[in-house]
Amino acid sequence: MRDGPGRILSRPVRLNWAGWETDTFRLQQAGWSLSAEQDLYRNTLRIAFRHDGLETTALTEVAHWDFERSYYDPSSLAGITLPVKIMSRQVNIHMHGEIDWSGFKPVDAQPSWTSRRVERLEDLVHFAPSLARTKQIILPEESVSDLLDRITKMQEPGREEHFKRLAREANEPGRAVSFQPISKVHAQIISLAA
Repeated sequence: MRDGPGRILSRPVRLNWAGWETDTFRLQQAGWSLSAEQDLYRNTLRIAFRHDGLETTALTEVAHWDFERSYYDPSSLAGITLPVKIMSRQVNIHMHGEIDWSGFKPVDAQPSWTSRRVERLEDLVHFAPSLARTKQIILPEESVSDLLDRITKMQEPGREEHFKRLAREANEPGRAVSFQPISKVHAQIISLAA
């Protein structure tokens, strides 16, 4: 892949629903939570968003999205608008067979700069992963490792192993189960470089 100074992740994507137009960045600013299914193997993108206060959920159509081209030429996204397929207070989906929702991951729709080098196909994603917007604790660099060691010692013993055991017990033979316990982020620890 090309080497370069970096790129912008989460460029706003335009959305349209029954004459209503917005973009992903404005939605997030207005309190919507966004998840995206960024399928780099099929070159498709689909966005789901929810506003808890309005009790409204929406889902876009599956759109063709050339991740590699947009990496080399971000202006290629200029004319793309994703149509919203459904928007409602309650979304019920009636389909036969199994629906795989695991491709949807929370995203941060605020444009951000990354200098991370693209080394794998997965690095070409359009949206940055969701960042927990929490209270920031700013500490001197030398204090961070001591505090993290103290926090690790306070961790409830065996909790992670307990969840892994539950996942193994619920697992059918020969079928892999991936799980991630629901977590709540309380703060970000930040040290300022000199």
